[in-house]
Parts: sequence; C-alpha cells; structure tokens
Amino acid sequence: MYVRFLFGILITRARGPLIIYTELHCHSYYSFLDGVSPPEMLVARALEMGMSRLALTDHSGVYGLPRMASVAEEQGLHPIYGAELTLLDGAHIVLLARDLTGYR
Repeated sequence: MYVRFLFGILITRARGPLIIYTELHCHSYYSFLDGVSPPEMLVARALEMGMSRLALTDHSGVYGLPRMASVAEEQGLHPIYGAELTLLDGAHIVLLARDLTGYR
C-alpha cells in the first residue's frame, strides 16, 4: 500500500487501480443557457458520486459560489472557487483559485 498527494487530493492504493475524480469545470444555472442545476443540486450529486471536492466555474463571474460554499460546508464537500472567462478572441479560459488570496 502506498499513499501520495496529487493536486491536493490524497490517493491511497491497496489493490488494483484507484480512480479519484474531481470535476474542475462545472456550471450552475447562473451560467445562462449553459448550466441547468442550482448549486445545491451540484453539491448533492458530487457527494452521491463520491467526490470530496467540486469546482464551480460559472461564466464571467462567481454568482453561484456563495450558495455553493454554504451548502458544501454543511454537507462536507470542499468547494473550489473559479470562473470561466471569455477572452477577446472568443476563446474560453477556466480560472481556479488556489486559496482565499487567489479568490480575492
């Protein structure tokens, strides 16, 4: 058995492959015409799937983060704060905050 850290996620392996998945690009219904679920449903589904973390990356803002953060804290899910921005050429880039300083 060995233990290691990968992107802040503890990975342990006793037998066979171990798969740990964290969604790093997820939109709530605050992303108009792109996301359909409220942040509360996204947290519930992530927990159902065995995730310990979830990144919320709504378009051009952090509109769903306050609701996600409060529900995630209550339910034991670690929220990752982010946003998807559209660049001048129309390309999209996802930004994730490493910590509170990055969020500010």
